[in-house]
Amino acid sequence: MSESNIKVNIVSKPFIISAVIFVFAGSIIGSIWMMALLGAEYVGFASNSFSLHRTFQVDDFLTLLIMGVGYMIDPRFRNVKLSFSSLAYLSFALIRVFSLGPCIA
Repeated sequence: MSESNIKVNIVSKPFIISAVIFVFAGSIIGSIWMMALLGAEYVGFASNSFSLHRTFQVDDFLTLLIMGVGYMIDPRFRNVKLSFSSLAYLSFALIRVFSLGPCIA
């Protein structure tokens, strides 16, 4: 199969990039949490934001990664273009909006 026959889909790109950003942010929060458990005092970080570690790592990272890979692999397996890419972008926007909820609360 030639490369021109494969239908390329860029809908998955924002999902994957956001997943990587969330995993790095969650890892930084987790590292600061571990330093606090080991006795290091970090003055500029509130201890009540340690719950964001789980939110960023599990809820946001895994959800965005699974959806991004799904939007990338499914059209390639079927060799068709994604029918409703606007719905994919809408789901991305909704996930991003609702992932800010724990940050605000």
